[in-house]
Amino acid sequence: MNRATLTEDGGWCWFQDPRAVRYRGTHDRTYVGWITRHGDVCVGQYDHDDGEVSTTELRADYERDDHDDPTIARRPDGRLVVFYTRHGGPAVNYRLSTDPESVAAFESEERIEPGSDPSVTYPNPRWIDGDLHLFVRNGGSVVDIVSPDGGETWGQQHELVSTGGEGWCVYAKLSRARDGEVNLGLTHAMGGRDEPHRHVTHARFDGDALRASDGTVLGRVTDGSLPVAVDETTPVFDSGETGDDAWIWDCSTAGRVPQLAYAQLVSADDHRYRYARWDGDGWTDRLLCHGGRHVVDGEASDERYYSGGVVLDHDRPGVCYASVGSHDSSALVRFEHVDGGWRTEQVASADAQHVRPVVPWNGGSDLRVCWLRGSYTHYAPRNSGDDAAAFDTAVVGSGARGRSGIRTDSWPRRAHGRVCARYCRL
Repeated sequence: MNRATLTEDGGWCWFQDPRAVRYRGTHDRTYVGWITRHGDVCVGQYDHDDGEVSTTELRADYERDDHDDPTIARRPDGRLVVFYTRHGGPAVNYRLSTDPESVAAFESEERIEPGSDPSVTYPNPRWIDGDLHLFVRNGGSVVDIVSPDGGETWGQQHELVSTGGEGWCVYAKLSRARDGEVNLGLTHAMGGRDEPHRHVTHARFDGDALRASDGTVLGRVTDGSLPVAVDETTPVFDSGETGDDAWIWDCSTAGRVPQLAYAQLVSADDHRYRYARWDGDGWTDRLLCHGGRHVVDGEASDERYYSGGVVLDHDRPGVCYASVGSHDSSALVRFEHVDGGWRTEQVASADAQHVRPVVPWNGGSDLRVCWLRGSYTHYAPRNSGDDAAAFDTAVVGSGARGRSGIRTDSWPRRAHGRVCARYCRL
């Protein structure tokens, strides 16, 4: 199988994007960001013409936490803006590349300090109508900070979606910006770690108006009617009806159709991936596959709602990638919705953990998906005396097709161990 290793030491969380984006200009390159086990913020480029990988360290010893991995925006002049934050840090840090289409050198580090008493995580840059918007979680809310000049200056934050005074925070996954708006997939967390994560909902934002799925205006920045509480956004999965927790994993508008991928959390040992699609009148929600167990180590571990991961292709509607397994091993599988069923394709077998896939925006056939390969046990050091975070993973990518088949049924209930081996024979 054609596989590229971008780094032997890299990790990432799944609530900030783009972590990988391809741009074809003078060069044809995919830019990818990650953080090392020792907390070094890095960005690399994969050259599609010669397969070469180049890497630059943006900040050494930042924080040993995979929530700190960077995201990338490309300016109209071809220069890159790379954003990163500490996990609940006081500011968003960013650096601007000195040359177009290159990670070789960057200007000095800058800071964005949104609002009062900031606690920021998960930077998500998007271009909307010529302005660079930076969506972050600040405290428990989803907020937007706008730069009218490509990252040279920044305004004050605007709070978009809040907890409504209940629970701990709102988790958000954002689509690419299309037709002047971004779509948001949302989950309401009652607390951190293994505390309840409730519901999956959806909203749209055009830089001013936050809307429900059907276009109903929920509030506007310009008239001060934001934020709205997360429970005012359009429901997709209702934890109250099923009794199960859930956690959003991705949001896409490929084909100009809003789509969501998320994990239904029946228990720590029963994670089920679901795919939802907006049909213009409502949400069609279906089981994609049984994803297996949590991926952190040990039955006594926290973060047992950490799945291997399920993501969408932001350029191809109805295409998903899912990590199925457990801490011991997990396979990476591509799903494509075809004729009422799912065409499956093995990308990586269950010889190790293959977790947290990400599909590069504008991706090419030789680097269709990236993921973490190795051993994922925790997002940070497990013990105070540890000198590095507990993930021991490489960032790898693949473009070659593996073995494939057609499945019109659901994934087997136990998608790890022998079941992974069984799937790999397809």
